[in-house]
Amino acid sequence: MKQVKCACCKILFTPRPNNLKTQKYCSAPACQRERNRIKNQTWRKRQGLAFRLSEADRQRRIRERRKEQGGTAAAPPAHPPGGETAGCDALAQHDALLGMAALITGSDSPPEVHASLARLAEKGRMLRSGHWHGRRAVENST
Repeated sequence: MKQVKCACCKILFTPRPNNLKTQKYCSAPACQRERNRIKNQTWRKRQGLAFRLSEADRQRRIRERRKEQGGTAAAPPAHPPGGETAGCDALAQHDALLGMAALITGSDSPPEVHASLARLAEKGRMLRSGHWHGRRAVENST
């Protein structure tokens, strides 16, 4: 049988006998996901405005129902709104963070663990702000 180049991965494959003339994608899972993504995208475009409006309304109702039932809520933001970061004392309230800092430092002394946690929090703030390069912090020149 004649081999065909997959439209997604560009690898040659042998199409199924019942679909020789129209099969464009191989059976690899990534290629099938791409085929389905394109198929669904073109189907949605053909449906028109009425479908898109009803679909948006359906999704809104689902979100409201989940909110009422207390179901899957959105994940909390990675950082508090406004960009404030929790202080070392607030971080020290979390048992998991205290335990990890104790494991990292190899110490069970609360003052040493709290000091290590403060250093880790400072390094994290510097990493998040983009002022960390290599092993040392770079001062902001602005």
